Amino acid sequence: MGPTRGDSEQISIRPSPPYRISPHLEAYCLSGEPLPCIYESGAKRLRLLAGVGGSPRPLSVSIRSEGQFPLLQVQVAGGEDSGRGARSDAQSIASWVMSVDVDYMEFMRRTEGTPLHSLAWRSFGLRPARATGVYEALLIALAWGQEKPLRALAALVRRTSPSSSVRGEQFYGPPDPAAVAALGIEGLKSLGFSQQKAEAMLEVSAAAASGSLPSMEEASSNPRRAARVFAELRGVGRSAAELAASLVSKIPWGGHSPEAAARRISELLGSGYTARDVENVLGDYLGLAYYLVEFAPSGPSNP
Repeated sequence: MGPTRGDSEQISIRPSPPYRISPHLEAYCLSGEPLPCIYESGAKRLRLLAGVGGSPRPLSVSIRSEGQFPLLQVQVAGGEDSGRGARSDAQSIASWVMSVDVDYMEFMRRTEGTPLHSLAWRSFGLRPARATGVYEALLIALAWGQEKPLRALAALVRRTSPSSSVRGEQFYGPPDPAAVAALGIEGLKSLGFSQQKAEAMLEVSAAAASGSLPSMEEASSNPRRAARVFAELRGVGRSAAELAASLVSKIPWGGHSPEAAARRISELLGSGYTARDVENVLGDYLGLAYYLVEFAPSGPSNP
């Protein structure tokens, strides 16, 4: 661990409107805790240690504005390999994590004339954030939505992850698999994980260490297949496997099955949609509809 040398560089990203992501980060991150990304709720800022220009480098993304005039400000620490390639890497990583590529207007067009259109309008640009890698996505999925496992994951990141400090701020990457293995069941339980979660964390870390997890390209291109592979890991249930696959999916929330999406959408809207119905209407935006339905109780209202 140590400070990163060099000056920082600023990059502006202007997502296509409508764009909202802070409600997702507010709901699913513990402000100030490394998971391994750190989201600062008050500042609306995400910071992480990411592979930029061939080396791990502190990177932060500030949400300057959302809605119809969105603006993201990316700051990446400089280094010996700074240059056009490093700038491109930083912009690509920030755009990926912040789901800049999701075309929400296309989603609204596809839902027009259906009960899903009111859901699309009510959520107005909302989309989930992504993980930077498959291993990270699995660890997050195992702790998802539960404060105690999330705090345990934050403690695990602090104990086992590579990190760097810039002006007194820490930036973390994913936990080192060998360091996780060295903790063992009892060490993981001492951080706050249950027996079952500790066993699953060890299984996932062992798979990462052995290179048996799907590559990022494989998982992002075919998230449903990746979900089936993840579900074969001991302690990783179907829900966590689908969630992990969705966190690295090129199409929004793409790891979830059409059957699960149709069932949940129908429960909320009382529509009686079948899996074929929603796939025919939504195509690659099926997962986004499922995500918005799950988020709806605390989602944003019309702007």
